[in-house]
Amino acid sequence: MEENSRTIFQEMVAYLRTNESRWVGKEIIETAGLLEEAKSLASLLWFSFSLSWVKIKLTIA
Repeated sequence: MEENSRTIFQEMVAYLRTNESRWVGKEIIETAGLLEEAKSLASLLWFSFSLSWVKIKLTIA
């Protein structure tokens, strides 16, 4: 993701300097996919954590 971000910004700078670009922007699509994957993993981790917390509370009660 960091590499994609770097490429995106480099291409933006190059375009602003020259007003020309041959870049197709695939890094934007790839980064969007990576962010969606990270979001899904974060949700899964949160659900797992919440479930563990409920189990602990039920054990204590």
